[in-house]
Amino acid sequence: MFRFSAVPTWALEAKKGAPAAEPLLPDLASPGVASRAMDEIEFRGSKLTTHVEALLADRTGPVIFARSPNDLPALLRTADQLRSLSLQATEGQPQVFHCACGAAYTVPHSLFHPLTIRCDRCSRLVELNSTRLSDAPVSDVSLCRDALAAFFREAMARGWVVLVDRAPTDPAK
Repeated sequence: MFRFSAVPTWALEAKKGAPAAEPLLPDLASPGVASRAMDEIEFRGSKLTTHVEALLADRTGPVIFARSPNDLPALLRTADQLRSLSLQATEGQPQVFHCACGAAYTVPHSLFHPLTIRCDRCSRLVELNSTRLSDAPVSDVSLCRDALAAFFREAMARGWVVLVDRAPTDPAK
């Protein structure tokens, strides 16, 4: 799989003493989840994974994936696709919230918006503001897509260079 990171442009231009690439994207997904999250995503007219594989072919270490301002529109379109697929995957999935007393409240995702209600059983307040869905595999992929989209947007907003590298397959690395 791949590991994305972002650095300021000056860090790439400095020959010595440049800071290591600091990932803005938290490592929150297993390789299988990250792979499914990037399925169907396009970057510059080809699949995201195909484009990254071509960049990394016969190279070691991080390579430049996107740089502002030239890649800004393409990267923002990719972030929009990630967010859109995340929303499509969660449509129709109910969110289930539980009160401390055990009463369950189910809200269809299409009607969901954060709010607080009073429990029918015990009159405690139940906050309906969770972002996790009841279907964990869909939720993990959606969370990974959302995090990747936010990462791409943040990197471009900062004007940073987005780097990509192969994620280490050995956990000891």
